[in-house]
Order: sequence, then structure tokens, then C-alpha cells
Amino acid sequence: MFLSVRDNLLTYARFHGVPNAEARRRADDVLARFQLAGDADRKAMDLSGGQRRRIQVGKVFLVDTPVVFMDEFSTGMDPILKRAVMDMLRAEAAKGRTIVLTTQILSEAEELCDDILIMNHGRQVARGDLNALKLLSGGMKEVAITFDRLPDGIEAEMHALGALRVRVRDTTVELGLKMPEAEVLALASRLASRGTVLRVEVGGASLEDVFVELMATAS
Repeated sequence: MFLSVRDNLLTYARFHGVPNAEARRRADDVLARFQLAGDADRKAMDLSGGQRRRIQVGKVFLVDTPVVFMDEFSTGMDPILKRAVMDMLRAEAAKGRTIVLTTQILSEAEELCDDILIMNHGRQVARGDLNALKLLSGGMKEVAITFDRLPDGIEAEMHALGALRVRVRDTTVELGLKMPEAEVLALASRLASRGTVLRVEVGGASLEDVFVELMATAS
């Protein structure tokens, strides 16, 4: 970390046998992609934790190893950069590269992974693709309703429904329910009648719902 950002990347590439000219080309590409070009000549140790994480993740794109291990790759990234990096990782996977991702941000696993392993204290709790894991939720449904303004008392009303999960974010209310689909739709319609609705979504359980339920069972 006493090296500059650029030298840090170049050294890593050379350790993996990348020729000098190609290493410089790849390093410049990583600097641009990860918004590090302006800090290329600064010591890596002087950067913020988020910027140092960008350097570590950027090294994935410097070399051509068939298998890559990544731990909490998005730490310190803004949503735009995170989305761009996720697109890069998808492209790498499409080329046949195996990427092993560890994360506590389950939406990342939901979007990126085709084989998901859920662990609890070092032991496997469940493994499979997203659809297989969602079957473990036992028919849980997710309802999300976005209003133009949040109706008074709606959060208390949702808690009174006995929902497994209730969340309010800005003008969007979300809840997780375990009941027959017809009842879920009727309930969503009833809640939607409380105000001016901009969007209604009814779907299956999220990976987060599956994770919480499996952890409760495991403990």
C-alpha cells in the first residue's frame, strides 16, 4: 500500500505475468472504470477505505485467472459504480469465468449468483439457484405499494395484519405474507384503496425473506 494506485495495479499485473505494455493498458482501463484516474499517482494507503476497496476489486480485471474470490465487493461504492461493476462481473461470468462472491447484501446475490450457498456459523443451511431457494419460503408473498403520499396510520394497519415483515421506505410500503394468493391480492387491493397509488407489485419471496426464515429455523 506504499505504492501509488497505478503502481499497485501494475505490480499486481506483472506478478501474474502480464507483459508491461498490456499491464499499462489494463491498469489505465481499471483506473477509468473504477473512477480512480484522478488518484492514480497518490499512495494507495492515503485513500479512503472505499477507494482502496475499488483498487482490490479492479485487480479482478487486470488478470485472466479462471476463478476469482470476492468478499463484499461493493463496500464504499456509490450506486452508479456498483451497478457498473455488477455489469462487468456478469460479462466476466458470461465468458466462462467462475466468480465466488461472499456478501451480506442479499440483493447482490439475488441479482448476480446462479448458485447460492447460505451458511450459518460455518455450516450449510441451504444451497441452490434462486428459484430453488425461494421454494423454501413455504409460499411467502411480497407486496409493495407506492403511494403519492403515505396514508395516515397505514404502518400500524399493516402490523395488525400479522405480516411476517413490514417495511416503510419513503412513500412505499412493503410486507411479507404467508397466506393464499387470493387473500394476498385482496389485502393488497384493500391497502391500495387508502390513497393515490403510483405502483403495486405482488411477487414471491425475496432472497432476504428466505434467509431470515432459514436462520430462524436453524437457530
